[in-house]
Amino acid sequence: MMRKEIVEIDERFGKEISVKYYLNQESKQCSLLKEMQVQEGSYEDWKKVAAFHYRSHQVAFMQKIFVLKRKGRVCGAIVYTCPSATAQCRSQVIKPKSMKELNEKVSRIARVVVHPKYHTIGAGVKLVHDSLPLCGKPYVEMIAVMARYNPFAERAGMKKLCESKPDKSILEAVAELEKLGFTSYLLAVSEYDKRMLKGQVPQVKRSSAASLILTTEESQVSMDASPWKTTGNG
Repeated sequence: MMRKEIVEIDERFGKEISVKYYLNQESKQCSLLKEMQVQEGSYEDWKKVAAFHYRSHQVAFMQKIFVLKRKGRVCGAIVYTCPSATAQCRSQVIKPKSMKELNEKVSRIARVVVHPKYHTIGAGVKLVHDSLPLCGKPYVEMIAVMARYNPFAERAGMKKLCESKPDKSILEAVAELEKLGFTSYLLAVSEYDKRMLKGQVPQVKRSSAASLILTTEESQVSMDASPWKTTGNG
């Protein structure tokens, strides 16, 4: 196995030459991340990057918003909301006896969005990782359709509890729409479906599209941040 090295050659006067060798070690983190900080933000901050999210930027029951900033500019945002009344696999971690207890102990990550300029450098992982201890709740859950393609939540320290599989009929419908030019991972975006149905593929029946909307609910990954459980001292 060959070892890659960086060679520094310093030519001085005459025959005086200095040669130095440095082991070329791969950086574990993009240098840009060192210039970014996660801090509590506002709804106005969220609106600056909301348009880059693949789903609607309208989010109900917001609890807290955190932003990722670089040189004073918003590079990304994460939105924590109240948890839903029920969630698959939640009972594996916590069994609240009332909605009051549920809201006191659990928060839900509803949106994580990073400006396209900072994609693929780990900005989403940093947003989740650094905001988890700041959200103020012992447990954080996340239901993510895209998690099977990009497991950034797990890389940020969250634990994958379960993954539901879509119904066979849904998979068949997805396959048919892919033949017509649809992109499978965008099917959960209603605006994308509408544009495709109205313009590029008018022959697709409305019933087929209606079946595909189920992928948003049926094909999902449940995450839990139990390692981030806070202590009584906060």
